[in-house]
Amino acid sequence: SYHKFLDLFEERESLMGHKWLNGTKKIKKPPPLVLAWDTVEDVLSDKITENWKDFHKALQTCDPKCTGIISRNQLRKIVQIYCPSLSDEQFTKLCHTFQDISSDGILYRMLLKNLGVAVLPGDLTGISTQISKGSQQREEK
Repeated sequence: SYHKFLDLFEERESLMGHKWLNGTKKIKKPPPLVLAWDTVEDVLSDKITENWKDFHKALQTCDPKCTGIISRNQLRKIVQIYCPSLSDEQFTKLCHTFQDISSDGILYRMLLKNLGVAVLPGDLTGISTQISKGSQQREEK
């Protein structure tokens, strides 16, 4: 019967203890920091790619001479718009490798390349040559 089963079960538990009390349940370890960082970079790359036109315009506004260097504060403001979940600590880690020692700015072209953001050759220096060749071919037709 049901009550007999409960009696047997409770009797066994009292002798052996419940598995949760004995610590037999495995606790999941948090993902390694490297894996977590890869996820941060992937999310940031996706957000930049999704909003490339506006992101690119913001970069051009802050770097009108197309030097490839932008101040940390300017880059932080731009990134904050498109990826507001990026913490200050994550942003600092992101910029650390791409800091230009002479100007104390961030080498954003190298940063974008490292993130895997596909930047066409002319995107950061003016009209892309691929676009201009395509439009020239259309005009000829």
